[in-house]
Amino acid sequence: MKVKILYIVFSLALLTIITLSNSAGRAAGANQGNTGAPGDQMIGNNPRTCQSCHATGDIQVVMSLEVLDVDNNPITAYTPEEVYTVKVSIDSAAGPAANGYGFQMVNLFDEDNSDVNGWTESGHSDNVKLAASSNTNRVYAEQNGTSDVKDFLVQWQAPAAGKGDVSFYSAGIGVNRNGSTSGDGAATPIKVTLPESLVSQIEDLSSVGIGIEVAPNPVKDQLFLKVQSERKSLVTMQLINATGQVFYQQQMNLIQGQQFENIDLSQLAKGVYFLQIANGKAVSTQKIIKL
Repeated sequence: MKVKILYIVFSLALLTIITLSNSAGRAAGANQGNTGAPGDQMIGNNPRTCQSCHATGDIQVVMSLEVLDVDNNPITAYTPEEVYTVKVSIDSAAGPAANGYGFQMVNLFDEDNSDVNGWTESGHSDNVKLAASSNTNRVYAEQNGTSDVKDFLVQWQAPAAGKGDVSFYSAGIGVNRNGSTSGDGAATPIKVTLPESLVSQIEDLSSVGIGIEVAPNPVKDQLFLKVQSERKSLVTMQLINATGQVFYQQQMNLIQGQQFENIDLSQLAKGVYFLQIANGKAVSTQKIIKL
């Protein structure tokens, strides 16, 4: 009987230690990544996530992941070296409401599943911390202890140009705080992929020896262009509005040296436009105000 009691006490103590370790975050508490990302911890042939321990409770939750620009608008492609806010939210789907929340997230290059590690050290909400795992050689964003709020915010700086697609992997849970995993619910892990912005991969015309000046700006009728080119080149000029609607388009053969062109804008409505000049390898865009 004493042996049985000791075994029960030991088991409960072990469960408490494991539970407390998990509440601290899997990278910080167990030196593991459990986001479902390639290269994270596995259980047999399956990736280990929050669902590995918290999937059978009455609490049912779903999670979302958004990458937001400075105006809090979700993006679908990243601009190299820009700083964004990554928002992970865990929401109730069914059953009793959760009394606390947790998550883990990592960001990888799609080409080789190596760690982007663009998290900024101080740019996150109080319920988030950054933790490195020597088992995976990755840095994770995860809960800073069981969170009272369902939203987790962390700043992320996009990689340098030419790195290609990146993917965010995240897992999350809603818990009842009963000291064990019983009754808790885990969300289906999520993956969000962002391609590198195509615009960011195109050089400015100045980098290929083409300089452009426009005047006057603001303009009422005639817009004059002075173009200086180091070599002969064929460029396409477009005047577009903020939604991408094209109001003017013309091809221009550049000579080596300086030349002048003009665009008649007298029939164009007042507003803000963008003059885009491109040669297929590089592009220059200038904002034009029509009076």
